[in-house]
Amino acid sequence: MEGKSGGGLHERLPSFIAETMTKADILIIASIISIAAICYAAFNYFGRDGGHNAIIYLGGEVYEKVSAADGIREIIISTPHGSSTVTFYPDGFAVTAADCPALDCVRSGKASKYYQSIVCLPNRLLIRFETDRQGGLELDALTK
Repeated sequence: MEGKSGGGLHERLPSFIAETMTKADILIIASIISIAAICYAAFNYFGRDGGHNAIIYLGGEVYEKVSAADGIREIIISTPHGSSTVTFYPDGFAVTAADCPALDCVRSGKASKYYQSIVCLPNRLLIRFETDRQGGLELDALTK
């Protein structure tokens, strides 16, 4: 029975890899890939925290709290700095229109995970989720 050996993974690898890598190297790489896949899956599973209340801050002060139970709701926020239209969904929120020059807040899309927020610096607007995971974090000097 020549030609086919029932060898392990090391024998099935291309020769240039088999010559330079040991079985321990292959085991380490496989472990790292497995750990990364588990972390990615856990992060995506536990990161789906949409459906919580959202808080709108204007100039560093609480402007309004919006409940996810309200369903789809649109709020137009007008200030001396400009206006923004914020749309709230059961699983998140998005700035759907604004008169700021760069429109980064509109292009950021829908925020649906607890760690996501939307900021419009020209209009001094911040929208974020209110969740238990934030651990009572307050606005810092950068977000005021």
